[in-house]
Amino acid sequence: MKYSIIGWNGFLFKIPEEAHFATESGDFKNGYMRFESEDYFFGIKWEEMHPKKKRSVDEVASAFLKKVEKKLKKRKASIQAKKKIRISEHNALSLSVKSEMNECIYFMFCEKSQRMIILNFGFKDLLNFKEIMKEVLLSFRCHSEELNQWSILGFSFSAPQSFLLVERSMMVGRTTLLLREQKITPLTESRKEILFEYFSTANVRFEKEYRDMERWTKKVYFKDLKKRYKKIKFKEVGEEEVNGHHVKVNAGSRISGILTKSSSIYKNVSWYCEEQNRIYSVTISEQLSTPFFKKKVIDREKFEELARQITSSIKCH
Repeated sequence: MKYSIIGWNGFLFKIPEEAHFATESGDFKNGYMRFESEDYFFGIKWEEMHPKKKRSVDEVASAFLKKVEKKLKKRKASIQAKKKIRISEHNALSLSVKSEMNECIYFMFCEKSQRMIILNFGFKDLLNFKEIMKEVLLSFRCHSEELNQWSILGFSFSAPQSFLLVERSMMVGRTTLLLREQKITPLTESRKEILFEYFSTANVRFEKEYRDMERWTKKVYFKDLKKRYKKIKFKEVGEEEVNGHHVKVNAGSRISGILTKSSSIYKNVSWYCEEQNRIYSVTISEQLSTPFFKKKVIDREKFEELARQITSSIKCH
């Protein structure tokens, strides 16, 4: 069986390719994600635990069972087994629930991310699903050491842990992820963003432009991008290689304000991936706002280093 690697909000795990992505919600602190196939499903739920309100894995499991007790009775379900195991170097508690569909539920707490995590497997036939569940659990990681991998729907890239998902849209024809790192002090506000987008069925939707990225960016994409990043002008500054594709690099900058000075720099790479028949576009930006008397500027060298780190990690097929 073939597996895909999923990276999302600090989690990393394998899932069978036949299981389709069904839904997701929330953010790094609290959220939910689910994958489904005809014969099974896999769900992951996470919740940040504040140190003062921290509960043990056993307490969370008991509260969970109490919450779903009525549902279990209606389904004539019974808890068949309860045992302690290890997942991703953490102590975990597992429950087996027997009903019209068998379920295995795992509870664990990640000290590094301070999140309580619930993994939920549901399946019709344990014999056929046992190896799948084993593969998912062995691959499961609840935090990374340096970079977080974002991997779903056939693409992946890595970003520093300080970049958090603040916006996403997964629609037919267009997928958008926006990651942001924001730092605020009494006199300065710094914001860095990674805008990752792809457009499906490119040869149909952009029949005249999809093989000419210069034409596509100018005629189609930059008009839309300027709605997000106001008054920005891009110009071509060179070429790079991304996942085997030669891509044109466009850069832009903007300065505004009198009493509060705001400066921004942008870098965009866009390319057509024939294997996926998608157009990918990634925009990395940094904005710095300071009072007029504070002499602080964006470190362009560090910005370029960040941009290279992100674009070199991209896999589009």
